Parts: sequence; structure tokens; C-alpha cells
Amino acid sequence: MTQLSTPTSQDSIKTFAPKIVYALYLISILFPLTFFIAPIVAYFTKNTENEVLHSHYRFQIRTFWIGMVFSLILIVLWSISPVVSMMTGSFLILIVLLGLGLLSWVLWLVIRSAKGFKYLNQKQPIPNPLSWMFGE
Repeated sequence: MTQLSTPTSQDSIKTFAPKIVYALYLISILFPLTFFIAPIVAYFTKNTENEVLHSHYRFQIRTFWIGMVFSLILIVLWSISPVVSMMTGSFLILIVLLGLGLLSWVLWLVIRSAKGFKYLNQKQPIPNPLSWMFGE
């Protein structure tokens, strides 16, 4: 008779914190405060000997910083939009471009988090944790 192997609690503990970080990034689409909580969790749990987990923490921390750069660019564009619209008379075009920028940021965050979840569930490292896109 074949026995079913059950995962040990050690296996679930190893990936619990990185899964929480990826989940916080996904939740941040609806609740932006969690975008700032996710890297704090990653920073406090990143000291590990395990190379797989280390690549995920590095990827997650870079997700925060790259996301912040992209967000700051969108904020600057939004803040200068009244000046640009007065000069060009095309406020609608600027709003559409900002909307596309925000949509692309959300898609980037979802894909990056989903790929991180995928590799973490397979217990594989992120192939390129220094990537600006999706870790591949």
C-alpha cells in the first residue's frame, strides 16, 4: 500500500514569508498601503542561507524600488499636467497617457508577482532577480 506523503511544517514555513510579500503586492492594487508593508517584510526575512529564497527576497525588494521609480514618474507627470494642458490644449491626451501608465504599472506588478508565486511554488529561484521586468 502506498503512503501519501504530507508536507512537513518546515516546507510550509520556508515559503510562507515570500508568499505573504507577493500577496501584499497584489493586494496593494486595491489597498495601496500594503505596497509599503511588503518590502518591510522582505527586508526583515531576507537573511537566509537558502539561495532560492534569497533570489525571491531580492526580486521582491527590487519590485518595490522599481515600482517606486515608476510611481514617481507618474506623479511628476500628473503634477505637470495642468501646465502641459494649458500650453498644448490637449488635457485629454495627457489623461489617457497617465491612465495607460497606471494600467501598465498594475499589469507589471501583477505579472511580476504571479511569476514570483510560480517560481516559489516550484521551489525554484527567480532566474534573474535583478531584472526590471519579470525576472527572466
